[in-house]
Amino acid sequence: MESNSGIIEFAKLFKERDNKDFLGVQIGTVVEPLPEIQISILGGKVLLNKKKLIWTSSIFDLHKLLNPLEDENQALKVGNEVVLIPSKDGQMFFVVDKVVRK
Repeated sequence: MESNSGIIEFAKLFKERDNKDFLGVQIGTVVEPLPEIQISILGGKVLLNKKKLIWTSSIFDLHKLLNPLEDENQALKVGNEVVLIPSKDGQMFFVVDKVVRK
């Protein structure tokens, strides 16, 4: 039995490595506006810069429709919330839309 304990521990290490928790959909807060945008998630524990963000057009399209005279860099202001979906490896985040709370 003891000869198997090393194999079991080795298997547990593989399981821990391969089964990391998926972060899931996040609500982020804009802390620095466009064009040098920064968004905080996880209660401010993680700060995402523009190199970690992939944008959908919905935020900019709606802003342009509602505010035709403003630059698209005005689409998100400090304090605005956005919906973020992490990539599978958690290294990039898709900015899906602006949050509207009613």
